[in-house]
Amino acid sequence: MIAKKIKDIDKNLLFALRNMEVQVSSGISLFDSLVSIAEGNYGVISDEFKKAIKKISTGKSEVEALEELILKNPSLYFRRIIWQITNSLRSGSDLSSTLKVIVDDLSYEKIVSIRKYGSQLNPMAMMYMMLAVIFPSLGVSFLMILSSFSNIQLTEMVFWLILGFTGFFQLMFIGFIKSKRPVVK
Repeated sequence: MIAKKIKDIDKNLLFALRNMEVQVSSGISLFDSLVSIAEGNYGVISDEFKKAIKKISTGKSEVEALEELILKNPSLYFRRIIWQITNSLRSGSDLSSTLKVIVDDLSYEKIVSIRKYGSQLNPMAMMYMMLAVIFPSLGVSFLMILSSFSNIQLTEMVFWLILGFTGFFQLMFIGFIKSKRPVVK
């Protein structure tokens, strides 16, 4: 459940931050920007910001409410970004420039993760071709040739086993590829 929550947060984080950056740089207050994101469709991020808005509305400062989000959230990116926002608020620096840097860094990290995934796919595609396409087809051909030279009988069960192994391998390979895919919406 925690891994699913982290994936949902990381998937929507860049879009929520871009929204926040545009609003803050156009003169909207941070609180109103948080309300906009909480009311938006950003999944778990909207839920987390609803909690912060509720605490800010009851009298806590923005910094304290955001720090509580840091403590209770499992996503490393989300915690790091909220920590940078609270530091910017404490120091009194320009929040819009801080958000711009955060968005640019997060965008770059996503691009790097996509490139890394792409470079991992090339050898995996070669392995897939070898194990799921070439070996079964050549294996069946060699089995049939060997059975014609020797007295080994190939039953229907052998072909079903080869088909079952190939299907099982393909399902496992698809699951492996999905687990390696970076979180990008």
